[in-house]
Amino acid sequence: MKVYHLKGRILAVLALVVLLSLPLVGLPTFPHQAAHGTAYSPAGVTYFAALNLTNNQGTQISGGSQVQVGVNWFNFTSYLDNPVDNYVFFTANGLRLRSWLESGTANNANGSIVWVKLDGSTIIPANGNATIYLGFYPLGTNVLGPYNYTGEYPNATATYAQYDNGGYVFSWYDNFNGTSLSSKWTIIGGTQGSDFFVNDGFRAPPHPSNYVRIRGVTAANPQTSVVDLYTLCGATITNDIYWG
Repeated sequence: MKVYHLKGRILAVLALVVLLSLPLVGLPTFPHQAAHGTAYSPAGVTYFAALNLTNNQGTQISGGSQVQVGVNWFNFTSYLDNPVDNYVFFTANGLRLRSWLESGTANNANGSIVWVKLDGSTIIPANGNATIYLGFYPLGTNVLGPYNYTGEYPNATATYAQYDNGGYVFSWYDNFNGTSLSSKWTIIGGTQGSDFFVNDGFRAPPHPSNYVRIRGVTAANPQTSVVDLYTLCGATITNDIYWG
């Protein structure tokens, strides 16, 4: 299943439906030293914890898919910087996996959400399991970056999208960085600069003179895709967001 992700602030929004159907899993409490485990950890990783991914669906999750992982950072506080920036997900043979933190950057956070993109050979069988690993670099080692294996949501830092690598994790992604609509979109209705604005997020006034309609240039099958959209409502309004 592919995940299409839009991240940015969209004002003047009343209704929103978000579909998240991939498994939410937890982690064991105590990491192992990287030198004494069954996993071959990436260079620089000093500790790691095994992560069991459980697929409760009747169909397999194919390699290369993005899976939603629930992490309780407070279990690993002594291994993590605050905010968290010294971790990486990887496979049993030490292959690093792309990941994007959606929520919870404090090292004592509970229930943080991370999206992990599986490698091509990691398949989670229907009603089955697969194991990946969460590795920790030494404290003070920041491995976050917009082009790195580990990244986070754009509003996590004072500099918008400083460590946002969503474009490398999701099948399609836009954080509306900058001051103009990217080439990922086609304007169908409304005028940029009057009906809607782009400024490190997508903003529409509560009562635009025209209906705002923008269309992604990449098609997505709603039956095999997950769409996740972050919004911030700035006023009580009667407009809705429609995806389709």
